[in-house]
Amino acid sequence: MQVEKYEDGKPPIWLLRIIGFNRPETYIEKCLRQIIYRLGLVNFRHNYYVYACGKHHFIDYGNPFVKIGIECDSVQWHPSIIKDLARDKRLESKGWRILHVCSKDLIHNQSEVENRILMFIRGLK
Repeated sequence: MQVEKYEDGKPPIWLLRIIGFNRPETYIEKCLRQIIYRLGLVNFRHNYYVYACGKHHFIDYGNPFVKIGIECDSVQWHPSIIKDLARDKRLESKGWRILHVCSKDLIHNQSEVENRILMFIRGLK
């Protein structure tokens, strides 16, 4: 099987739309977006696309200017911790730092999530 190469290592936008680039937010992603807005964080984009180590990745909320990603973790979307760690390593090889937030905390303990996000960002400075 031959793998098609794209200019700049990125597939065309029409292909990204087919594979999920413009998919709507889930309920827990909406909760995370509200927290991001409440904290006054800017430039975070939903379902941000990153091409790293020959693989296509979509970060739940990514800030491309400072390369910070926040992932909403739930059993439905992230059943394998091992795969998540491998994915994080690929993203880190491109300079990204990823914070994982539990879906239960996004629903029931938003103040704790806010604190974790702020501590994560402060720790990167």
